[in-house]
Amino acid sequence: MDRRTLLKALLATAGSYGLPPLVFAAPEGSGASGEADGTPFSYAWLKGQARNLASRPYKDHEGEIPDVLKNISWDDYQAIRFREDHALWNEAASSFQVQLFHLGLFFLAPVRIHEVKDGRATELAYNPDYFDYEGEQPLGDLPEDLGFAGFRIHYHANFQLDVASFLGASYFRAVGAQLQYGISARGLAIDTGTGKEEEFPRFTAFWLERPAEDQRVMRVWALLDSPSTTGAYAFTIDPGRNLVMDVDVATFEESPAARFQQFHRPGPPGLRPAPAGSEF
Repeated sequence: MDRRTLLKALLATAGSYGLPPLVFAAPEGSGASGEADGTPFSYAWLKGQARNLASRPYKDHEGEIPDVLKNISWDDYQAIRFREDHALWNEAASSFQVQLFHLGLFFLAPVRIHEVKDGRATELAYNPDYFDYEGEQPLGDLPEDLGFAGFRIHYHANFQLDVASFLGASYFRAVGAQLQYGISARGLAIDTGTGKEEEFPRFTAFWLERPAEDQRVMRVWALLDSPSTTGAYAFTIDPGRNLVMDVDVATFEESPAARFQQFHRPGPPGLRPAPAGSEF
């Protein structure tokens, strides 16, 4: 029996025990539930989104999660584990699977994660049933639009091990030939080592391309945002014998008008606001 036949047989067996895959959030305004057709997606569209975002005031979403997750202990956060039977694409004869990280502790900024299939994107909906929790502190009822902290990628050579992960701010890292993680990389770091205040833009959303059956590379896109810079990222991840990650980036500086809207505060009566091009 070849690998593909075996995978299909195992997946059919899993399905008979009612192990559902990840579900999808309904597109905004659709009024529908479950998997939908999604919205058109392309790297060019993502660059346009980043450019448009740079023209608007920055909004920080860190901490927009329930207090129980902000105050969770280290041990209780470690007790939240993603259920492998809910991994993205575990129901298909795919060379890749994706597992998700839960928000909480050090990871307080919600990240939106989408699947891209046939050029259309659909957001993955949060569901507490995707996670096993054996901690002592009750988490209570968490909101359906909670989002995730990040994700990790698994490859068919050993689905028990992850080969790359994206978690926390703009961090990402990958596993080499020795099956050990290398140094964490950042999507972007601004003014480091200059004596100025450092800035670390965040990845706020990801789009994961659903691989074809025989596809041996995985494509991931990301939107990056910060007070001064936005960016569109395209990752091509080839696990191979020694993982190679190709990264394409387009960044856009925040416009002076957006900075003015963000930082200007009305002064005493009679004072005129500074012009939009002024330094703040």
